[in-house]
Amino acid sequence: MDRADQGSGLLAYLLIDAIVDDYLPLLDIISERMDNLEDSIFGEFRAEAIHEIFGIKKKLLYLRRSIAPLRDVFNTMLRREQPIFPRETYVYFQDVFDHLIRVADTVDTLRDMLSSTMDAYLSVSGNRMNMIMKRLTSVSTILMSVTLIAGVYGMNFDFMPELKWRFGYIFALLSMVGVGLALYRYLKKVKWI
Repeated sequence: MDRADQGSGLLAYLLIDAIVDDYLPLLDIISERMDNLEDSIFGEFRAEAIHEIFGIKKKLLYLRRSIAPLRDVFNTMLRREQPIFPRETYVYFQDVFDHLIRVADTVDTLRDMLSSTMDAYLSVSGNRMNMIMKRLTSVSTILMSVTLIAGVYGMNFDFMPELKWRFGYIFALLSMVGVGLALYRYLKKVKWI
């Protein structure tokens, strides 16, 4: 059968098929960006990755909004009682419909993967924040203990044994260093530092 006999149906198929097939390379590019984004989250953590996640999410949402109506139109057109184009061209339109289904499924899969990527980002970010808080708490504990000793020796009491002692000042400094080092070793042992 000569393809020119199919007229407007074949022309419509060729145009629409070219448009739909152009979605697939775009989805491959987005998929690659998501892979790079995941690597950057688990490798060298970058805070600006969240902006990329939302940028990709916006593009996928835009693609989803573009593809869903097309899929519905083709579904309705293929199931119609009165055909718009010659019946011979419906095999081609079924091919386009299958591509639209594949593109829509790929977009949904990428959106699910992006949600997982966002969860991973938030988890890694939370873990990093917890590590920072543990370190700050450790440093605060050490400084608080040393400040306690300095505060006690800074009071003006007459009956403090070390005040009239020749090495009282050195004793106070060494006790601060000793308490600070003991706390540092303990915190390092429990992996807080």
